[in-house]
Amino acid sequence: MPSFPLWPFLRLATAVVALAWAASGAAPLAAQSMPVIRLGTGPDQSVTPILYAISAGIYKKYGITVEPVAVSSGSAAAAALAGGSVDIAKTSAIGTVTAIAKGLPFTAIGSLGHYESTRPNYALLVLTDGPIKAPADLAGKTFASLSLVDQNAVSTQAWLDAHHVDRTTIKYLEVPPSASLAALEAHRIDAVTTFEPFFSQMVESGKARVLGYPMDAVARRFPDTLMFAKADWVGANRDTVDKFLRATREAAAYVGAHENETLPLLVKFLNLDPAGLGHQHFPPRGVGLTAADLQPVIDAAARYGVIPNALPAQQMICSCALKD
Repeated sequence: MPSFPLWPFLRLATAVVALAWAASGAAPLAAQSMPVIRLGTGPDQSVTPILYAISAGIYKKYGITVEPVAVSSGSAAAAALAGGSVDIAKTSAIGTVTAIAKGLPFTAIGSLGHYESTRPNYALLVLTDGPIKAPADLAGKTFASLSLVDQNAVSTQAWLDAHHVDRTTIKYLEVPPSASLAALEAHRIDAVTTFEPFFSQMVESGKARVLGYPMDAVARRFPDTLMFAKADWVGANRDTVDKFLRATREAAAYVGAHENETLPLLVKFLNLDPAGLGHQHFPPRGVGLTAADLQPVIDAAARYGVIPNALPAQQMICSCALKD
């Protein structure tokens, strides 16, 4: 029997398989094996860089897929992370600090934005035509709050102390941010410390006005939203985490320069009324996280009894964190 070289037939077979694969609509192997990160996020503007990185294909460019999972609050995001239904969660800096201080096996991997006193995206609001004209008028009044130990509540307590208001006289009522204006109008509450995009919507309505900026009582600048994950998951997926952070940093840089252009992504994700959103205050974007920036948050949490002791910030930050 004559001998024939095998390579032409192997080449043909390979081509036939490739054509059949393409015709079947199956995804390439590389795409099928692309790491998937499930990210738990609450309802606030800090998620915009994540949404932009997804829509612009930045994560795919870095070889990963990110799936946002909407949750009702930062504590729900932490619970989802603890339960394993998400891989990374984001919440307020104080929420992250509290979870880690309680012994949960989390580590902070980066920020999604900083509070900056020169461009505040949190404010203490009261009725425009109401009786409260100065901090002293708040004594004995009722505040809206999602929690007595969240970032808004802690900063408000610090601000009340700074303005010599007896915070032990303050009463609190659980009201979601989206319902705060209605609660003010109905006189169920007298004041609320809230964040964007709700802050600007309430002011744009003409029915609420700014009485002060409580976050200033924590620090003039600090990370207000942190991303965190289980320490063992980070250790097992270090390359994926690095790609995620670098891709998110690229997206954050773009969003920071194109806030109004990328705003529709947030409106769609949170199902918001776009009225008034174009004038909101946007935080400085970036994923960088340093111990010096985070320490004031930890100190405030300890001062107001949210955590037992003021731990060194570096203990809570992953060595994988980037420095912007």
